[in-house]
Amino acid sequence: MDSKVYQFYAAALSGLEEVVVDELKGSLAEVSSLRIERGKRQGRVFFTHRRRPRQLLDLHTPLSICGLLTQVQGVTVGRPGLERLLEQLRKVDFTAAQGLLKACEPEANDRQFQLSVTLQGAHRFSKSELVRQF
Repeated sequence: MDSKVYQFYAAALSGLEEVVVDELKGSLAEVSSLRIERGKRQGRVFFTHRRRPRQLLDLHTPLSICGLLTQVQGVTVGRPGLERLLEQLRKVDFTAAQGLLKACEPEANDRQFQLSVTLQGAHRFSKSELVRQF
């Protein structure tokens, strides 16, 4: 298994997603799979980057850059959806996340993680419940 993170997203102020796309295309060699998700306050630009992740730290227009470890689509609103999410989270390759962290910030503590969850739509469980059960 390839223990590297190649999927990322850049957060941008809503309406400035195209500016982020322009910088990604102009600054990074071999950036691909660009996809924009527009939001009310912030948008996201999803992309694939297979080169040195440290290059991402030199970008100026994104509010933040995040490595994407997993995505789970089509989750139902109740308990079965929560169980499916938990099952997928347990499969995440944290070795890849540790490698990404060390490549970008060699002095960082790679033994502690913060789980960030974005739920879209209405669910009968909360982000905090998901994080607590993980």
